[in-house]
Amino acid sequence: MNNRRKLVIALGTSALTAPFASWAQSQTKVWRIGILLTGSSTSSGYQIAAFLNGMEKLGYAEGNNIALLLRFGEGKIDRLPMLAADLVARNVDIIFTSTTPATRAAKQATASIPIVFGSAGDPVAAGLVASLAKPGGNVTGLSVIAADLAAKRLEILKEIVPKIARIVLFVSGATPQQVAEVERAVKSLGMQALVVQLERPDDVKRVAMRLKEWHADSIFFLDSGLNMSNRTLLGDLAVATGLPAISSSKQYPEAGVLISYGANLEANYNRAATYVDKIFRGTKPGDIPIEQPTKLETVINLRTAKALGIKIPSSILVQATTVIE
Repeated sequence: MNNRRKLVIALGTSALTAPFASWAQSQTKVWRIGILLTGSSTSSGYQIAAFLNGMEKLGYAEGNNIALLLRFGEGKIDRLPMLAADLVARNVDIIFTSTTPATRAAKQATASIPIVFGSAGDPVAAGLVASLAKPGGNVTGLSVIAADLAAKRLEILKEIVPKIARIVLFVSGATPQQVAEVERAVKSLGMQALVVQLERPDDVKRVAMRLKEWHADSIFFLDSGLNMSNRTLLGDLAVATGLPAISSSKQYPEAGVLISYGANLEANYNRAATYVDKIFRGTKPGDIPIEQPTKLETVINLRTAKALGIKIPSSILVQATTVIE
C-alpha cells in the first residue's frame, strides 16, 4: 500500500471517529438561545452552568457560535409571560426553560420557535405536550417526574421519623395534578395534610405560625420552580420550626432541608443540551420524545439531622447518594 493510500485511509478513519462536537464547531451561524428561568440569577446558577457544560461538550461556546439572552422570573410567575414575549420579539432561535410555569409562558408566547424544558413536572398533564413519546408542536424536554415518587418520599420520611402524622405540603407553583398525587399518598399512609402557599418571602412568619397552630410534625416540599427559588428560605423555616422535611432534589438539602429523593437536576440540564443540538441540526421538537428520570438520588443533610435531634436509620443512609456533613 503506498503512502497516499495510507493517508486517505487515515483521513477516512479520522472522519468516522471525529467527536460529535465537530458539527457545531464547523458552523458559522451564531445561534441565539433565549433562556427563561423561574428563579433568580443566583438560585438558577446551577441550571445555567449545567446546560452550558452540556452545550460545550457538543462544541458550542458562548461568544463563538451561541449567544444567550437570559431572563429571570425572580420567583414571580406573573412575570414570565412578559419575559417570554420579550424573547419572542427578539427573534431567538430557541427558548430553553426550567419549569412548567416558564415552559407554559413560552408556549403561550410562540407556536413556532422551538422550546426545550429542563425540568418540567408532568408535561402531559400540564398541557405542554400531547404525549411523552410524541410531544407534537414546538415543545419538548426532560421531565423530573417518575411513577410513585410522592409515595416513595413519604415512605422515606416516615422511616426516618415513624411517628409523623400531620404533614404540611408546600405547594407554591406546583400543578394541581402534583398536589392531588401527594394528597393521595398522604391519605394512603393514614396521615393528615395541611396545604400552604408561600407566595412572598415575608409570608414566612405567617406560615410558621400556621405550622405551630396546626401542630405540624413534618414538611413536604413539592416540585416547583417557586419552591426551588425559595429553597434557602424554606430550609431555614424547616430548621427554625424543628420539623423534618423532604424534597425533590439535592439543592434543597444543600440549602438546609433534611433529605431529598428524586432526579439529578444538573444531569437533566446537562442532557437538555442534546435536545437543543438536535433541533439546531433540523429535528423537529415535536418528534423528540420526553425523557423521564431513570436514575434517582437520595441526599441527606446530617447537620440538619443533628440540629433536629434526628438519627438517620442505617437503612436510609445506605441508600444515600450524597451525605452532607
